[in-house]
Amino acid sequence: MAVVATENFSGTAGTLLRGKTTTTGWKVWAASAAYQPTRDGTILNGTGGCSVASGLIPVLLSVNAGSADHYAQVRQTGLVNAGAESEKIVCAAVAAVDYQNFIALAPHYGNNHMRLLKYVAGTQTVVALIAGLSLAAGDVYRLERVGSTVKAFQNGVAIGAAEGYTIDDSVFAGATSVGLYLGKAPQNGAFDDFEAGVLGGGGGGGG
Repeated sequence: MAVVATENFSGTAGTLLRGKTTTTGWKVWAASAAYQPTRDGTILNGTGGCSVASGLIPVLLSVNAGSADHYAQVRQTGLVNAGAESEKIVCAAVAAVDYQNFIALAPHYGNNHMRLLKYVAGTQTVVALIAGLSLAAGDVYRLERVGSTVKAFQNGVAIGAAEGYTIDDSVFAGATSVGLYLGKAPQNGAFDDFEAGVLGGGGGGGG
């Protein structure tokens, strides 16, 4: 396992993340959305964290990890909107091909569960609903992908099926980018400390 990039979202408030170089690793953030280029990076970059703008057009922000065996993680700094749409605010994403094709781990604060989602040609499928969790501000969500196996973690502890979940759609073959999926948020979502890395020999929840 090796970290290839981190992002602490420091900088001038109101700055778009699109085109910005990561805090470490010198990776450039790319954006993919339906309304490019004017709405594809609407994310507010401020000192000490980042917020998703209310009414945001859904966007996938990603960096190239350089390997198809990789992980993405992010720390949620505030629990906003506990309703049905909360899982659309900030999701860690792997196999991030574009805004219509990616795999994401989505927290749902209202019901204390997470959903492992895949988007293929813009169609969302719930791969797994991981229930019985206790979600809190400060939680670190992590998604790992090795081959066609995807595993989910909360605060370094594996959640869901211990062996992971098989996601073998051909669109994800060889995909090397990871990032954040920012959905259409009815309220602001706050997060910080994004990390991207590569895995060898299966990966794990530590680090």
